[in-house]
Amino acid sequence: RRPPRSTPLYSSAASDVYKRQVEYISLRFAILANVRTVKKTKEDMGKGFNTAFNASLGIGFATISLGVLSLGLVAAAYISSYIGEGSTAKDYSDICLYLAGYALGASVVGLFARIGGGIFARAADAGVDLTKSEESESNAGAVADYIGDNVGEAIGISSELFASFSEIICATMILSCYAPEIVAEPGMIYFPIIVFSSGIVASMVSVLLATKHNPKSTKQMEENLNFQPLSAALWMTPVLFILCIYLLPSQMQLAGDDYIITRFKLSIVALFGLWGGYLVGKSSELFTSHEYRHIDDLARSCHTGSATDMIYGLSLGYMSTILPVAVVIVVIYVAYVCASMYGIAIAACGMFSTLAVLISIASYTSIANNAVGLSRMSDICYVTMQAEDIHSAGRSIAAHVKCVEIGGAAIISLAIFGAFIMRLGLAMVDLLRPIEFAGLIIGAMIPYVFSSQILKAASQAAGALRKEINRQKAAGRVGSQPDYHKCIRLCVKTSLEGMAIPCSIVMFTPLVAGLFFGPVSICGFLAGMIVAGVQIGTAAVNSGTAWDSATKYIEGRFCRYA
Repeated sequence: RRPPRSTPLYSSAASDVYKRQVEYISLRFAILANVRTVKKTKEDMGKGFNTAFNASLGIGFATISLGVLSLGLVAAAYISSYIGEGSTAKDYSDICLYLAGYALGASVVGLFARIGGGIFARAADAGVDLTKSEESESNAGAVADYIGDNVGEAIGISSELFASFSEIICATMILSCYAPEIVAEPGMIYFPIIVFSSGIVASMVSVLLATKHNPKSTKQMEENLNFQPLSAALWMTPVLFILCIYLLPSQMQLAGDDYIITRFKLSIVALFGLWGGYLVGKSSELFTSHEYRHIDDLARSCHTGSATDMIYGLSLGYMSTILPVAVVIVVIYVAYVCASMYGIAIAACGMFSTLAVLISIASYTSIANNAVGLSRMSDICYVTMQAEDIHSAGRSIAAHVKCVEIGGAAIISLAIFGAFIMRLGLAMVDLLRPIEFAGLIIGAMIPYVFSSQILKAASQAAGALRKEINRQKAAGRVGSQPDYHKCIRLCVKTSLEGMAIPCSIVMFTPLVAGLFFGPVSICGFLAGMIVAGVQIGTAAVNSGTAWDSATKYIEGRFCRYA
């Protein structure tokens, strides 16, 4: 029997429910860890680092574990209810397309959380900095700044990576349905879920064995954090190879495709994806870590003024796109040559198989940053200095995670693009035709328009918060407590208003293109958006992180240009 047409809505609702649970857990872990990190740092800096890192591990593993559990349950429920003896590949394809509702729900929630939380975080941070006052108890915007770190980093990044994880599982399952050899053994459809489940176990073993407890210096903390992705990739390598060799058919072929795909080729593709993701993240550290000359050069450019600093920072971001893009191109080429579009999906699974560790590292920076702020508000100077050392240890590795996220998103988008083309029954997309070429140009424009609206919203929100902080400072009495809640409400209001246009652009532009110009126009649209989005995303992440690292580098005792 066929499922009702409303089935994708049920999938989307299930995704939303589980994602809300993940957001609550992430926020709860982050809030409790902020205070405990300060308390433990007061006793010993190593204990403070352990507290922040352990809490971030809780966020990372909870996000992926709940995601694997929820998506596995939804997939199992659909397949057991609507698939039986005599079911064809078309039936499997339809069921997996209904699962795409789960990915859609996760993407929408992730989009709202990332954009809204990002505007809130950047507005609060910039608004407080513009007042030229310290993040102390007397600053009305200080609490909003700390909330922004939790909402923008701990929740925002986990939501976005949860969406990417859901998308790649659904895309891989959809492409699996076009291989008769996989359909003949229905258990093989669950292969991407098994990969991520195994990734959780491998990452857990990696963290337990690779973490040095109670580090005594910032360098030891950096080594601790920087070694986590490498250790996870090393442990995941044999696991991925064994899963591909023993769980996938010895030989398969996608419907309407000439490629003969073997399990050995798929294992090679998965390993290329795994190590390609590590290299994409590692390449970002060349431009964002003070261990390399680029940050030293950026600090030197500040010697002649802020204008030269901004110009050099932008050029650094643009230059940093070369290595990640080159790695992504190699991964895509090898994946497609070995296993066609299904290989690209498997490569994306390999790249994100250690996602629990990546989310943990991303959450660490927000926890450590808030610990710095809380120690400042408590006016504990020596704790503040130690907390700043704990936070600085995770600055460059945060860019590692974001670049892996962007590079992985490009491969995931290409896999979804392939599933879309196969569903349409197209043999190829001719980008020289007017409709497809017009879609290509418009798609390349969308990331710039989208980014401009977010920057505009963050700028306006920061300006409004600055005015409110200065108003309270001028009207306040000596010894009176600022109205923190008013600043928080102002940031919430401006971030919700500011996210309306960017979200509308992302959600409705493909619908308008498909309705008025047909589905082939969306092919060009998606291609243009993938190409432009990777470049602007990588450049923006690395420029911003480089400026932040240069600021701390100048403030540090080891900088020659302070």
